[in-house]
Amino acid sequence: MVNYFTKMSGLKLNIKDKGFTLIELLITMAISGIILAGIVTFYTNQQKIHTAQNQAVEMQQTIRVALYMMMTEIRMAGFDQYNDFEDIGITEAGTGSTGIANRLEFEYVEPRDDEADTPVKKTVYYYLNDSKIQGSGGPIAENISNLQFVYLDIDGNSTAVIDDIRAVQIEIQVTTDANERSLNTDRTLTTIVKFRNLGL
Repeated sequence: MVNYFTKMSGLKLNIKDKGFTLIELLITMAISGIILAGIVTFYTNQQKIHTAQNQAVEMQQTIRVALYMMMTEIRMAGFDQYNDFEDIGITEAGTGSTGIANRLEFEYVEPRDDEADTPVKKTVYYYLNDSKIQGSGGPIAENISNLQFVYLDIDGNSTAVIDDIRAVQIEIQVTTDANERSLNTDRTLTTIVKFRNLGL
């Protein structure tokens, strides 16, 4: 029967062609394992890079949002459209690293359309507490590892005298959440904001 099909197909049956040897299988498995390990390593590294980039973007956004909110209100410090109050301006200028020691507090009168409208004095403050920037309206940013205020006079020199302050240099350092930490851990942003309503 074998001879009949072999003759009909023109194939020559070689007794030695029975499959792969054990050495050939082992070599194939070893090469496959190396290739698979390379693919897994590449994928893992790409995942780490992707996660790190997402964390970096999130940290940048945290800093920018916090700074935007702070800058908007800081520029209002001392604003009193119709001179309704006396001594509107900076009330606290802490230079510490956390808590009340680094608290920046100031006042302004909310803008209004008419002098006859009731004036509303607002008190605004910022300080670092338990890795959050606390504002007068509540927390404005979290995962903050450092918040520093440096107060500047009209010539740009550092000053501790509240009446001489005309600008503040803000430095914010943000870190990733401890549960999500990977390659990138910190970002720092520094900016100077002028108290444009002070010293007029």
